[in-house]
Amino acid sequence: MNEQQNLYALMEVATEQQQAVNTALAALNQQHTTLKNTTGALQAIINEQLIVATEKAAGKGATAAVKTALADITEQATDAEQKLKGAVAWFGWRWGLLATGIGFGVVLAMVLCTWTLLWWQRSQLDDIKAEKAQLNEDIATAQQTLDMLNSKTGGVRYVDATNGRFLLINKGYEVKECNNKTPCIKLK
Repeated sequence: MNEQQNLYALMEVATEQQQAVNTALAALNQQHTTLKNTTGALQAIINEQLIVATEKAAGKGATAAVKTALADITEQATDAEQKLKGAVAWFGWRWGLLATGIGFGVVLAMVLCTWTLLWWQRSQLDDIKAEKAQLNEDIATAQQTLDMLNSKTGGVRYVDATNGRFLLINKGYEVKECNNKTPCIKLK
């Protein structure tokens, strides 16, 4: 039973770690979505407000320079987004590999526990078979002794009953007087 408890404990740990992996992946996906939304919102705000402010302050020449700067910012935001996607993919792959390793470890532990349990049961079965063989020998020896005693005593048996003690004698006996005039039974 202790090995089964260990096995269930390993399975619970694997389940908890899988849940932690799923939670971490969900959090990374949420961060990725938030970053993407924030980048888009910032780009829209920058485009809208800076262009208007620049046109008012410096005219069309400054507007072209701001548009170029905004294009650079947009490119940098796109690069950052690609790097984040790569990091999320790397993180997911690494946790997937870890979860696979843990799963393999749990399966290996289960196989080892099962093999150990089977080995122990076989050794117990061998011990029981040896005990049975010894008991069968003891029974045969006791039966031989009983048969020998029955042949020597003619099957006479002693019995305790509620109304006294008795000797049970098979057919063929004769009541006589023995030494000192003591009653005795002669077996035929």
